[in-house]
Amino acid sequence: MKKITLKEIKDMKPKEICYHEVDDLTDEAFEYAHERHEINGCDKCGGLDHSMQLVWLSEDFEPFDDEECTEKFYEKWSECALCQDCYYEEIGKIEKPV
Repeated sequence: MKKITLKEIKDMKPKEICYHEVDDLTDEAFEYAHERHEINGCDKCGGLDHSMQLVWLSEDFEPFDDEECTEKFYEKWSECALCQDCYYEEIGKIEKPV
């Protein structure tokens, strides 16, 4: 399958870009989407989303009170970004909060 090029990504709106995955874009197209629209990819599924919508598992990450993250979870996903669906899947929470 042909990857989305820099020229093609420049003609897309951020919402349209987020329907794709990291592997659908050339490196240049991903860099443009990241720098121009603050779009990043989920380290688990490869889906694209606005950086603020991803769960960033950095050293200062703390789950909400009703969420439990195991040591295995931290070992596997430390210093990663997960989309909300993958995050809740990984912590074993079936339903996302409203």
